[in-house]
Amino acid sequence: GFTLNISLWDSGVNEAEVASARASLRQSEARLKNLQDRAVLEIQSAVRQITEARSSLNVLEKTRAVAQRSYDISAARFENGDITAQELANARDGLTRARRSYLDAFIRYHLSVADLKRQTLYDFEADESLVGGNTHVD
Repeated sequence: GFTLNISLWDSGVNEAEVASARASLRQSEARLKNLQDRAVLEIQSAVRQITEARSSLNVLEKTRAVAQRSYDISAARFENGDITAQELANARDGLTRARRSYLDAFIRYHLSVADLKRQTLYDFEADESLVGGNTHVD
């Protein structure tokens, strides 16, 4: 014998479950896209911070060098008796401020690099993945 069961009446439950599953899938895909977009924005922000910190570091390196030369000149002038101890102290304070500003920029730069490594799990300076296996990124 051969038996065949055919449903003559469909309440639409199956179609509703399929529609619900598709809606759930679309929501999950939208959440994933949102997460991906947010990750891209955060990485772009981290790269921008590195660029700005590096630029600031370069400028402050030059400022520090100028402050050092200025202090050296002031020290020589002080030894010759051309300026007072107060003027030498002012030059030393300027050098100290320039060094501190450079150090702050140096720290900001390295924190920005560390933030990018944390976000991407990749060390761009060493060109290696931080999660295993050397994966080259171009």
